[in-house]
Amino acid sequence: MGKGNISLKEACFFLEKINSSRTNLDTLPNLRNLLIKKSLFHTINKEKSLERYSIFKIFHNTRYLNETEFFAAIRNMPSEKIKDYDFSLAQRILPRLLVRLSKEKNNPIKFSQAVDIVRKNSFSENEIWKQNKHWLSDAALSLSELFGPAFDGYLNKTKPFLNLHDSVFFLTGIDYGNPKNKQLGVFLKNNIIYQDKNNVHHVRCANDLSTIIRAWGNLEVCGTEGFSRILNLSISNQYENIKDENFAKEAAYWNLPSQEYSGVENIYLMSQSVPSPFDTSKAWQSGDFVGRFLDRKDIRIGFFGNYTDCCQHFIGVGKLAAISSAKDDFAGLFVIEKEQRIVAGSFVWEAKENQSVIGVCFDSVEILKAYRERSEIFDIYRQVWCDFKKKYSKITLGMNPFHLLPTEEKLPIPQNIYSDAGVQYVLNEMQKQYS
Repeated sequence: MGKGNISLKEACFFLEKINSSRTNLDTLPNLRNLLIKKSLFHTINKEKSLERYSIFKIFHNTRYLNETEFFAAIRNMPSEKIKDYDFSLAQRILPRLLVRLSKEKNNPIKFSQAVDIVRKNSFSENEIWKQNKHWLSDAALSLSELFGPAFDGYLNKTKPFLNLHDSVFFLTGIDYGNPKNKQLGVFLKNNIIYQDKNNVHHVRCANDLSTIIRAWGNLEVCGTEGFSRILNLSISNQYENIKDENFAKEAAYWNLPSQEYSGVENIYLMSQSVPSPFDTSKAWQSGDFVGRFLDRKDIRIGFFGNYTDCCQHFIGVGKLAAISSAKDDFAGLFVIEKEQRIVAGSFVWEAKENQSVIGVCFDSVEILKAYRERSEIFDIYRQVWCDFKKKYSKITLGMNPFHLLPTEEKLPIPQNIYSDAGVQYVLNEMQKQYS
C-alpha cells in the first residue's frame, strides 16, 4: 500500500483482517487519513462490526495528531484507551517541551515557531525536532496522563537538577490503563527531589522511580507513605524471596521477568566469591570517559547489554556471555563510563591451552549509539592494550568499529558461549585513531 494509493476496498479488507490496532504500523497513518477523508467513521454499524468500529474510532479520535504523536499513542497506549483519550493537553504540552529543549541546545525558538514545527506548517526540517521528536511525543503523553494541566509544576521542580530528557525519560513506563495515574503524578512531584540531613537537595535514582512506576497499579497505597516504604513495596511486588535489595532494584529497572529473577540473583551472589582475573581497581581515562573492569559486586555486571543496547544481558541472545563475565574465573566485564553511566565495553576472557594462559580476548566492542564516533573510546582501548602487552603475549579483539587488521592467530572462544569474536583483530599500540 503506497502513500495516497489506498482504495476504499483495500481499507475495508485491511480492517477485516487486522487483529489489533498495533498490526502493520506502517499502514496506519495512511489508512487513518483515508478514513477521515471519506468520513467513514460515521457510517460504521457499531452492532454488526464491533472490531472495525473500534479501529475506526481510534483513527477518528487521533485525527488531529501529527504522525509522530499518532505513533507515540500506538506505541504507549492500549487500544481501548486511545479510542476515547483526550489528546488536546498532550498536543499543547509538546511545543512547550520543544521550546525548553531548544533553549537547552542553545538554539532557542519561540512558542509560535514550535507550534508550527510540531504541526508541520513550517520549519519542518528543524534539526532539534527531527532528532528528538519521538521521545518528546512520548513525554508529552506521559506528562498529560500523570500531571494534567499541572505538568509545569513537575518540570519546574526538576529544572534546577535535570535536563528535560532526564526529567521525563523514565515516565514512559507508565500504564495508561491505570486509573491511579494522577495519584502517581502527585507522588512523583512530591518525591523526585529530596533533601538530605545537611539540607542539600538531590534527585531520586531513575532506577528507583522506574521500579515504582511499573508497580504502582498493583500497590495498595495512598501515596503519602514514605518513599523508601513505597520503593520496598514496589520491589517485593515484582519479585519474591529477594536476597539482595540493590540487585532487585536493578533487575526491576530493566524489567527482568519474575520467573528469571531467582536464578540470576543466585548467579550474582555466588559470583562474588570468585576472584577476577583482571585488576578491578585500575582505571584508564580519556577526557570525560573512564574505563575499568567491573567488580563482581557491581549489580550492573549481568545487565551490560541493557546499558549498551546489545544482547549481552541475562535474558538476551548473549546471556551466556553475561553470565560468564559475572561468574567465571577466567572472564570479566570491561566497561567505559561517562559520568558513571556505562556507555561501552566488552566481555573479556583469558584464553588457555593446557591450563596455561596464552592470551586475552575482548569479545567485541559494544558502544551505545550516541558515542560510537567518540575518539576517547578508542583511546581507552589503546591504553588498556598497551598495559596488557606487559602481561599477555597475545591480545585480540572481536567485532569492533576501529578498522583494525584481522589476525589468523585467533584465540579460542569459551565453549558454548555466543561470541562476536569469530573474526579477531589486533591493535597496533602506536595507532592513534580509528582509521
